[in-house]
Amino acid sequence: MPLILLMQIGISMPVQRRKDGTLVSRVCSPIMVYSLVVYALLSVPVYYAASAAVRQLADKKSTFHDQIYNLTPLLLLNAHPLLPFLHWPEARSAAGYFNSWIKFEGTFQRVCGRPLHLQLRGWVARWTTMCFLFAAFLAATMPLYMGLTWLQALAYLHLYLASACLVTVWLLSSVALCRAGEALRDSLHEVVVAGACTADLMADYRQAWLELSELAQESGRAWTYSCGHLLLYMFLLMTVTSFGVLAGMARHTLEARTMAYGAMAAASALTLFVVCSAAETAADRVAQVLREDLLMVQLSDDTQHFKNEVQMFMTALAMDPPIVNLSGYATVNRALFASVSTMVTYLVVLVQFAYSLDTPAANATTTTTAPSTMVTRPVITTPVP
Repeated sequence: MPLILLMQIGISMPVQRRKDGTLVSRVCSPIMVYSLVVYALLSVPVYYAASAAVRQLADKKSTFHDQIYNLTPLLLLNAHPLLPFLHWPEARSAAGYFNSWIKFEGTFQRVCGRPLHLQLRGWVARWTTMCFLFAAFLAATMPLYMGLTWLQALAYLHLYLASACLVTVWLLSSVALCRAGEALRDSLHEVVVAGACTADLMADYRQAWLELSELAQESGRAWTYSCGHLLLYMFLLMTVTSFGVLAGMARHTLEARTMAYGAMAAASALTLFVVCSAAETAADRVAQVLREDLLMVQLSDDTQHFKNEVQMFMTALAMDPPIVNLSGYATVNRALFASVSTMVTYLVVLVQFAYSLDTPAANATTTTTAPSTMVTRPVITTPVP
């Protein structure tokens, strides 16, 4: 798969493929050695980029707006030291998630009588190319508005690529869940129309749907800390860049830096929306895809055993919803995006309010003095007798 290869090259997921097509993550493996070597090499430009950002942030001559602008590179670079502690430990769970799809494909073929065709090769190839081009464009344009060297921009290319790959894997999982649910619905609909429903067949379809629902839930658990860090990362980046854009507009200046920060804020908001919307769409599609056909098939047979199987199927739909949850920390849906957007708005207002309180004391360069009034009193002399 091109996406897995790109994530291996970008050292964001050190997994390797076995001869049978399954993925595995081992500590003592060539891909792990490659990841460690590349990580050590990339730490050099990351160190220089972070050192330059810290020096600019510690400059006492910089204004409050400059401090906000200088904080952004540190937010972008924080993903590199966290990479071995967030992404690499989850490589095992990510490999298990991809292997669970192989198991579901076998169940689907046994129940439906045909292989599962998701038709994702073209989609993956297009998104993989877009990820690399987008990351390369961002890294190439950063020296123009942030004063970076090309060596420092290499550090940002690596981090942009890792984030873009994670978002693409998340979208790939959501699209695959939607298409697998539609394929299961089409197969059940054909059986219902043909009048070939039996109690045993309904039990098989229920088992297939339960595996698909488990895949939807596992999609959140497989990348709990990686996706959680991505959401927090985008939240902070959107807050800082939004304030930078508003500050630039308040000064009536349209600098290249202000425009670039506006693009960053828009990209962060779009990434948050895409991640949250894709997860909710996949969960809703898997949960509701078979409900109408089950209501139709419930009236097609009068046997008690068949009715019990259909009732158990509908109970499973209600009691085991395919919610995409980050191991209990947060449910990824559009409500999460709305909450994050509200928090960003509040934080931007609070930062602007704090800045407005500090401005009069810092910019008080003129003082108002009232004209002094001199009162001349007559000198009274007493004659000497």
